[in-house]
Amino acid sequence: MFDMPVIDILYILTWWLTLVFITLAFIPTASILFKRFVDKGYIFAKVIGVLILSYVIYIGGYLKIIPFTFPAVLGVLVVLVGLNYLVFRKMSLKFSQLELRLFVIEELLFLAVLFFWSFVRAHQPAIEGLEKFMDYGFVRTMLASGTFPPQDMWLAAIAKPEVGEIIPDNISGFYINYYYFGHLVAAVLTRLSLLPAVITYNLQLATLAAFTFVGSFSLDINLLSMGEKKLNWRKMIMAGFLSAMLVTFAGNLHTIYAFTKGYPMGEGLPPPPWQVGWDFNPNNYWYPNATRFIPFTIHEFPSYSYIVSDLHGHVNNIPFVMLMLAGLLALLQYGKIKLKTVIGLGFLLAVFYMTNAWDLLIYGALAVGVLLLLSLKRVGKSKPVFKPQIVKLAASIVVLAMSFLLFSYPFRTNFRPISSSVGINCGYEAMEAMGWVEAPIEGATVEPVEFGPFAVEAGKCQVTKPWMHLVLWGFFYYGIIGYFFFLLLPKIKKFKNWKLNIEKFRTDIFVLLLITLSVLLLWAPEFVYIQDIYPAHFRANTMFKLGYQAYIMLSLVAGYTITKLIFNFQFFHHRRISLWLTFSKIVYTAILLLMTFVVLIYPLFGISSYYNGLSEYKELYGLGWLKERYPEDYAAVVWLDLQADNLCRKTDGCPVVLEAVGDSYTTYGRVSANTGLPTVVGWPVHEWLWRGSYDEAGKRKSEVETIYTSSDLTEVRRLLQRYAVSYVMVGQLEKEAYPELNESNFQRLGKAIYSSGTTKIYLLEY
Repeated sequence: MFDMPVIDILYILTWWLTLVFITLAFIPTASILFKRFVDKGYIFAKVIGVLILSYVIYIGGYLKIIPFTFPAVLGVLVVLVGLNYLVFRKMSLKFSQLELRLFVIEELLFLAVLFFWSFVRAHQPAIEGLEKFMDYGFVRTMLASGTFPPQDMWLAAIAKPEVGEIIPDNISGFYINYYYFGHLVAAVLTRLSLLPAVITYNLQLATLAAFTFVGSFSLDINLLSMGEKKLNWRKMIMAGFLSAMLVTFAGNLHTIYAFTKGYPMGEGLPPPPWQVGWDFNPNNYWYPNATRFIPFTIHEFPSYSYIVSDLHGHVNNIPFVMLMLAGLLALLQYGKIKLKTVIGLGFLLAVFYMTNAWDLLIYGALAVGVLLLLSLKRVGKSKPVFKPQIVKLAASIVVLAMSFLLFSYPFRTNFRPISSSVGINCGYEAMEAMGWVEAPIEGATVEPVEFGPFAVEAGKCQVTKPWMHLVLWGFFYYGIIGYFFFLLLPKIKKFKNWKLNIEKFRTDIFVLLLITLSVLLLWAPEFVYIQDIYPAHFRANTMFKLGYQAYIMLSLVAGYTITKLIFNFQFFHHRRISLWLTFSKIVYTAILLLMTFVVLIYPLFGISSYYNGLSEYKELYGLGWLKERYPEDYAAVVWLDLQADNLCRKTDGCPVVLEAVGDSYTTYGRVSANTGLPTVVGWPVHEWLWRGSYDEAGKRKSEVETIYTSSDLTEVRRLLQRYAVSYVMVGQLEKEAYPELNESNFQRLGKAIYSSGTTKIYLLEY
């Protein structure tokens, strides 16, 4: 395929067959959970299988009863297969010709996207840049140590504390204090497939893209078919494919700047497109600008994530988000609340907390909304509007919360939330205008005004220009208008006596829930933000994480709306207005399709730029960059990586390796990230974010410099023993970071056990 080397094709097929085996094992479970789906939830059998297998391995490792080895992972999977097919025999499941046809279509779509994005990644497979060191380091750490919670590869434990030293609670245990369950999924699939992690990092990214594509496809074909007496095959496939393209590969209306003269970055607010001047010059379009358009903020979407290829929490959670949306849609289809379903939703929320905690709040709210609607009686003229069954609803929410707490407990015992305060955007300015606080003195530090979990900070005021909001989200707002005017309103008009119930409006209820929640998410950062360590970009992460999920949900709505508009030209039956409405619909749909074209061309710019026009195929191996840039260090890292798993099994935890410390997003930390062996400290700003304080990382940074440069052998020995350092890396980056490097210390305290040119690895024997 596309002149892909045989070895890469074998890698992809091995990985795919591993996923196929998991899928076949969990078809019975998916078929029961999604029995009213036209495709019986086939794609979600993959997601459920991967999820349950990974969670069982996690709990087994946490309780120290299941080793993280290939035989153990395979054994767990075999047991899960047996349990699934006991259910299969009991339920006597049978599939129609249409369902089997959809199984094949969805599997072929999955394989096609897996191959396509693997091919794209192979043109720039480097596990380097942005967050890749962190993401790959998490995966490699889990594979090396095999214990849960996993060690923090960038903050080694203190082996010999000072007399009377108290270790702060936020670093106690020295475990990864981040949302790492998605990385665990990648590690489990790596272990099961028997492929090297340096290959599977890129395969996992392609897998997430395939999950996103086919999951969106399945959601929209089921959304479109819900309530239909006769299924339109062509209509279903078109709806599914369009939604899949929008969710997975589209951008936003910022690509309209590709048809202008462009604008320089870093010179204040970007100008509106109509002020720039029209001139189609795609070479001037810089694709990341679509995610950094509003100053000091981030507003990414899946297509950008797959292009830059960080295996980060918000990307790892997309398959589980799709599963949650499918579960809620299936619940609405069924029309009744079931205890096991609510427990399953609670389990998913626990997984969200462990994978990308922001999604817990978002989809927890959506789940409660669905439960609320299912607790309502019919609504009509003769009955009070929205009369809830309070007891039933309350019981459901309690079960949901208890399930979440139970399934997330192992993770929560070793995790400290990065932030627990909510900031009020422009709150201090509002209080100042009302005379409640005094204007801050220039240069003076002003303490936040706190109201419970809310904090009002001086100088934290950023407001988005309305036109910028429309550039980013205008496509979706326009689609929402069409949905309300052309799809929902005519349907309501048919009910002359206004007798509305969930059974007749299940599709619209689901769509309205997605729209309502998404719009709230898009506007929330204008009013509130979750506090973090970034002063000027204080609402960036909030806008990023909330807008990301809004993008996914609104893309599904847009695909559904566009398909319904194309296939349904019947509106009100009143003759005097039907012609006008038909004309309005044609004009509206034409503009909507033009907008769709504008957002769908985004990956052409992104792929062309990031992957150099797909001009040079480099294979799926992710460490080629290190070999090209630092060949001697590369050889040492690969040698140590090959020893890592055995070294961790022989000792009580993985041995500590010392390497140079550098800033985040640099190539420093390359030994720990690529072997999974912990180092004294790596990427200090990341540790600052995870721990809520720079004290520990800052102190260790200077201590590492002392170890490499001091002539005081006693002090060097003390610091090495403090962190139980076993191996010391002396390579090109160490020599660049510490020009006064004193290598004789390591020669006196140990011996060189590996050398490649001027790069050496010392084993300490103090």
